Amino acid sequence: MPAAGGWSFKDDELLDVRVREGRFTAAEAAEIRALGAEIGAMLDRGGQWWDPSWSRWEPVPGWAVPAPGDGWEIVPTT
Repeated sequence: MPAAGGWSFKDDELLDVRVREGRFTAAEAAEIRALGAEIGAMLDRGGQWWDPSWSRWEPVPGWAVPAPGDGWEIVPTT
């Protein structure tokens, strides 16, 4: 059964921008969209692309939350 509320592709139009920026090739963008279409069809059939055991995963008790490293908020522009 498909998820309530459905699903949608997010930021698909930005993929073309990323290609123009040189972050992805046109071939990579086509592969990304093909995989998205494949997963979308699977969801439409009521399937899921993740292992159901992930919905039951919990962290080990006592795990500490790591602090981000210095400069984590800086995104390189080149």
